Amino acid sequence: IDQDNKTTHTFDKLQDNTEYTIKVRAVDSSNNKSADYEITATTSKATLGDKCQGQTAECLTKNYSLEPTLIFHNGSDENDANDQSYRYSGASDKVNNYVCFGGDCSNDPAQDGYKYLYRIIGLFKNGSGQYEMKIIKADGATKEDLGDTETAVDGAYYRNYKDSYSSYQSYYKGKNYNNLASYYWNSTDSSNLTYDTNTNSNMWKESNLNTKNLNGTYYNSIEEPYQGMISNHIWQVGGYGSSGDAKAVYEAELGTGKLTVESKSCYDQGDTRTKRECNQDKDLIYPANVGLMYVSDYMYGTLPEYWNTMSSNYSQDNVKKNNWLYLGLYEWTISRDSNGGRTARLVAIEGSAYDSSYVYYDRGARPVLYLKSDVKISSGSGTEEDPMKLEIE
Repeated sequence: IDQDNKTTHTFDKLQDNTEYTIKVRAVDSSNNKSADYEITATTSKATLGDKCQGQTAECLTKNYSLEPTLIFHNGSDENDANDQSYRYSGASDKVNNYVCFGGDCSNDPAQDGYKYLYRIIGLFKNGSGQYEMKIIKADGATKEDLGDTETAVDGAYYRNYKDSYSSYQSYYKGKNYNNLASYYWNSTDSSNLTYDTNTNSNMWKESNLNTKNLNGTYYNSIEEPYQGMISNHIWQVGGYGSSGDAKAVYEAELGTGKLTVESKSCYDQGDTRTKRECNQDKDLIYPANVGLMYVSDYMYGTLPEYWNTMSSNYSQDNVKKNNWLYLGLYEWTISRDSNGGRTARLVAIEGSAYDSSYVYYDRGARPVLYLKSDVKISSGSGTEEDPMKLEIE
C-alpha cells in the first residue's frame, strides 16, 4: 500500500498478449522497506462480450473500438454505408461475433445445441433511433429449422442440400453439411414456368420461403423468452438490378437509390401476366419477424479495403477469405432481381455477390433476425467456443 493507501495501479500503453514482469516494493507506514516482489503476467484484451455483460446492444456501439472488426459506418470511409450502423468485417476466424440464441449452444453439430449458434451481422438503428442487434444463423438451415413439405404445407423445401450440390462440398466452410436443406425462393414446383404470382413471383410478400418457412415453421418453433426478443422489422424488399461495389449495392437495396412506390418498378416490364399497379407500400416493404441477409450485408462482411470491389468479383480469394459471411454455399438473399419478375439475388458458391436465379431453383438459406433494443448480453467473449449469451429474465 502506498502513502495514499492505494491498492491498485493502472499501466498505460501495454501491448495485447504480451508478457510483462512487474516489480513491487512493499513498505510499512513509516516508509521503511518491508519486502520486494516480482510478478510475471500476460496481458489480454477485453472483448465486447466481456465489457457489455448485463447491458444492451447500445453498449456494443459505445465500446466498438475494443473489437477492430466492428466498424462504424458513418461516412468516414467513402465506401461505407453511412447509415450509422456498426457492422462486423473480416475473416471468419478473426471476427468474434458469435451469439447464442434460442437455447444452449454447443460446438458439436451432432448435438442439438449447435442449431442455436448465430453470428451478429451488426447493430442497426430502428425507427426510434435505438440500436438493434441483427443476427444470422451461423450455418445453413436444416429442414428441422425451416420445415419440409410435411411440416410446412405449401412451403418452399425441396430436398437435402447435398443432394443438389454433392460435387461442391469442398467449397463449404461450415460444420453441418450432411444436414443442410435447400429451398426454393418462391415455388414448390420447378416445372411450373407460368407467371402465376403465387408460385413464381419474386415479390417477397408472395414468397413461400418467407411466409411458410421463415415466418411460419421457423418463427413458430422459437420458444419464449427468445421469441419475445425478436423485433418485427420493416424489410426493404425492392431489390436491385445491376452490379456494383458494396456502396452502390447498399444504395440500390436500402439507400438513396432504392425502389419506391412512385417508380412502379416492382413488376417485370416484359412479362405477359396481368401487371400489378404496384401502388401499395407493401409491394416494396414488408414487416416481418424473420428475413434473409441483404446482398449488401454480405458485401460489407469483407475487409474495408475490398468494399470497392464489384459484386461480380467477390469470388476473388482475397475478398472471400476475408469475408466472415462467406460460407461456400449457394444461398438466397432477401433481394429480388428488379430486372425481372421471376429471379432473385443469391450468393454463389464461389463467393460472387452478383448472381441471380429463378425463384423456382433450390438454394440454401440462413434465417436473419433483428433483436429488440432492450435485449441484454449476459456473458461470453463472442468466440465460437464462448459465444455471447443473452440475458434471460
